Amino acid sequence: MSLFRLFSRSDDRRREKILREPFPEAWEVILSTNVRHFHRLDENDRGRLRDAIRIIIAETSWEGCRGLEITDEIRVTIAAQAGILVLGIDDYFFDDVESIVIYPGAFLRMRGDVVEDAVGEAVEGSVVVLSWEDAREGAELNAAEVSSEECNVVIHEFAHVLDLKSDACDGVPPLPDEARERWIEVIEAEFDRHVRDEAREEESILSYYGASSRDEFFAVSSEAFFQFPTVLRDERPELYELLASFYRQDPAERALPSERIDRRGSDPRASFEAEEIDEAAFRAEIERYDAILARSPKFLDGYLDRASLHLDLSDFESALHDYDAALRLDPDDIDALCDRAQIFAELGRYDEALGDCNRVLRLDESYAMGYVERASIHAECGDFETALSDLNEALRLDDSLEEAYELRAAVREELGDVYSARADRERAGLE
Repeated sequence: MSLFRLFSRSDDRRREKILREPFPEAWEVILSTNVRHFHRLDENDRGRLRDAIRIIIAETSWEGCRGLEITDEIRVTIAAQAGILVLGIDDYFFDDVESIVIYPGAFLRMRGDVVEDAVGEAVEGSVVVLSWEDAREGAELNAAEVSSEECNVVIHEFAHVLDLKSDACDGVPPLPDEARERWIEVIEAEFDRHVRDEAREEESILSYYGASSRDEFFAVSSEAFFQFPTVLRDERPELYELLASFYRQDPAERALPSERIDRRGSDPRASFEAEEIDEAAFRAEIERYDAILARSPKFLDGYLDRASLHLDLSDFESALHDYDAALRLDPDDIDALCDRAQIFAELGRYDEALGDCNRVLRLDESYAMGYVERASIHAECGDFETALSDLNEALRLDDSLEEAYELRAAVREELGDVYSARADRERAGLE
């Protein structure tokens, strides 16, 4: 029996009417801005996701709690994440979910006789309760920033909905008979391994919340499958293969370039040794981003990711072009302003570099690294007194910045204050 026949089908005529309406332009902006996973999809899957969003929104009751007003942003952001789970399942759009209840943030729930904080809950498969703050954060999660502490509450709770379709929340979703035995064999072994890892406090791509029960293990495994697919495929290949078979998807193959290439550090001026760069691979990834940004010209992170690839190849002009594009989308992105300042300095355009640093500090006068960055540019220009003043302010704000002590040591040496420079080198761990 096909897996898909295990999922019920709803009124086709009603859904055809829903899908005859064009996907709203305002929803497209929300999808492109809020849901990072959308940019991993090809045009066919993007179309399927738009259909899923329209059907889930139309067929579900949306309820806000604690004064939360339900907006299109909330509906589209949540429906998109739920829709990602069923991209490979024909004609099923969580038909069983009657209501999605949304709180502004964490809420209280009863577990037995215990009241506890929660950010999500699937109630008998017909009601899903979510924290909007956590749902929004999960949608924006960058798979290049791998951590078992990062979660996607929407994927987690809707995985429980799928699990409950087999009439028991036990980590075994609806499966044809021939697949069920294999599922139980693999899941049991993977769950036991996860419990052992948790007991030994070993690192894992899977949240240790999944060690509490088999149903939670399925839910956190589903999170990792969609959020960190390449890492899960490398670390737990049998588990990845099992989930790929169930969801009928291979998300590792559609990971964004920045989620598949391991780059060193975040300093735009940091360079690789020649033997560590596969230039052809980097240029191929840049071409992938060219195609992604042609489809999604408002994908801010896409410009930042492509800029990093250009910087890895020391192509500062192309990187600058991408930072300019990103800052047109978000002129107040402090990290992007700091990175662009470093590129301007690398190109000898010091006035523009200082302009970006000044803007950063106007946006946040307590941002210590902004003073460090501006100090480095003043030092490159030979204005050591002004650089020293900025470094003193940075360390007043945060006296743990080793890079500030290291730079201040170099500045003090230039000013002839050898004794103080030595003390700064010690604080920086250089002596």
